[in-house]
Amino acid sequence: MASIELKGVRKEFGGRPVLAAIELSIAEGEFFTLVGPSGSGKSTLLNVLAGLDVPTAGRVLFDGIEVQGLGPAERDVAMVFQSYALYPHKRVRDNLAFPLLVKGLPAEERGRKVAEVARMLGIEDLLDRRPSQLSGGQQQRVALGRALIRSPKVFLLDEPLSNLDAKLRNAMRLELRRLHQAAPVTTVYVTHDQEEAMSLSDRLAVLHGGALQQVGTPAEVYDRPANLFVAQFIGKPEMNAFEATLEGGRLRVGASLLEVPGGAALGGLEGRAVLVGIRPEHVEAGASVGAEARVEVVEPLGAESWVELRWEDRPMLLKTADRSLRPGQRTRLRLPSERLHLFDAATRGRLG
Repeated sequence: MASIELKGVRKEFGGRPVLAAIELSIAEGEFFTLVGPSGSGKSTLLNVLAGLDVPTAGRVLFDGIEVQGLGPAERDVAMVFQSYALYPHKRVRDNLAFPLLVKGLPAEERGRKVAEVARMLGIEDLLDRRPSQLSGGQQQRVALGRALIRSPKVFLLDEPLSNLDAKLRNAMRLELRRLHQAAPVTTVYVTHDQEEAMSLSDRLAVLHGGALQQVGTPAEVYDRPANLFVAQFIGKPEMNAFEATLEGGRLRVGASLLEVPGGAALGGLEGRAVLVGIRPEHVEAGASVGAEARVEVVEPLGAESWVELRWEDRPMLLKTADRSLRPGQRTRLRLPSERLHLFDAATRGRLG
């Protein structure tokens, strides 16, 4: 295992910046996720860690030692890509054993390690099949096994589950977490799926436009997003956001006055607009007081529903287990002050 540090890492392609002065530390044995929308720089950053791309500026360190100029093998990293990249003419056991063959390990040791990894991944009965005889999930396990068998210092995964259907993707998320607990290799995982990032990670970094927006545990990023982008990217459905004016120490939204959340730093903002956010699961419908809202759309999803309402002439999304709400119905909404997030209207950074 290895710790990783990125110090002022920038990357440009044809003069166009793709990564902007990345400062990041990843602890030894940590499962760390890079998450963000397409084009945010996630895969480029992973390639810089792997040694597949050379940074335009900055330093990359493994265990405090600079690794610029070293290739993936010299850095002792193993990668799993979105495409499984298995050798189609080789059996599963030979695909698994290939990195050990390249290392020059004797046949007996290769066979022992293949058996160990196959048992860990539950693919012992697939060892004599070829990739064309495997399902997508089975191929993914073989690709993971081929990387794990090397016992690398760093394990890099680039969108490895995106080709799987939803049910299998959920199952493989649990499998990845279990594997990491059993063999806690330093792991950097890239995904655009915030649910994957939240469920897998010890910590995660949210990227946007090549810049780090926030680094923290899933709970920290969810509970205290650093800015409106993070607030709306992390969480499903995305956070409601609307403009309010600070008036007499409270937040005015149309005819409604909302209490300011404790700890919010609003000095000098009296009479000015701020952005208020609240997650759909924290909106309370059926309150005895509060502004009236009209139900416009109800999307049943089994145990819960997503409900789109019109409140103070603004859209408001509610995530609720209440099945009684119907389009056209009117209800009152309560937005608890302790659940509100405040952001600067100009910078969109968190206030308090």
